[in-house]
Amino acid sequence: MIADLGCGRGELGRLLLGVGSDAPGHVASRVDGFDADPDQIEAARGRARAEGLTGKLRFEEADVRSIPRSDATYDAVVCQALLTHVSRPEEVVSEMVRLVRPGGLVAVIEPDLPGAIQATDDRHQSDLLRAGLLRRLETATQGAARRGLGSWDAAATADTLLESAGLVETHTRTEEGLLRLTPPYSPSEEQVRAALLSWTDLDALAAEAAMQRWLSADAFPNGELTVLEEAERRAAESRTEELRRGQWHGTVACPLVVTVGRRPHSSV
Repeated sequence: MIADLGCGRGELGRLLLGVGSDAPGHVASRVDGFDADPDQIEAARGRARAEGLTGKLRFEEADVRSIPRSDATYDAVVCQALLTHVSRPEEVVSEMVRLVRPGGLVAVIEPDLPGAIQATDDRHQSDLLRAGLLRRLETATQGAARRGLGSWDAAATADTLLESAGLVETHTRTEEGLLRLTPPYSPSEEQVRAALLSWTDLDALAAEAAMQRWLSADAFPNGELTVLEEAERRAAESRTEELRRGQWHGTVACPLVVTVGRRPHSSV
């Protein structure tokens, strides 16, 4: 049995069904998802009902720092893109360790935000724009940490968090998450194009830029940020238009850092 903290709409839970432990022939028969957002939980439950998975996927509203389950309930405990959004990620990791059985696994999956900027290959994103985006991200990360608004560097610090929580055999790997397109698009590339277009939300981009501007205000002159945001918006609009026409070529990177550790067996 697996617990998924910060489960959102349950996408990761579907992938986890059938993932085994170390025991030969053993597969997970159930995934319990927990999230503090009632709307996300309701959406996750609705989809599970529609797919006939209510017995295998169960979702519950809960504070991820205080899950209403006994110690050592689960064979594995995972979270994805959760630590980035909490100001004290060590509290979440501590709860994950409490929930997992001795010998069980804890897995943390976080986006590599600087890696996404650096690895994206788009002719609309100049070296100057890329450098500006990296600088804005760095200053915003520092600003978020000062204000207790999240741990935007969670991907880089997850291994230390797991080791500090007493986990052993920790290891980290990066899934590159590269989405490449070269026109004319093949059938598989058409699926990639559809995915990239579905992720395009210029209003969301503007909202994110506004948040980063606020977090960077102490270290990044506002005039420079305005120029950077305009360049970012133009690049996004150009990419979107070319994607719609089937003419865009390049690589979009969505790297994920996966950090895993094992809870030690109790000493005798």
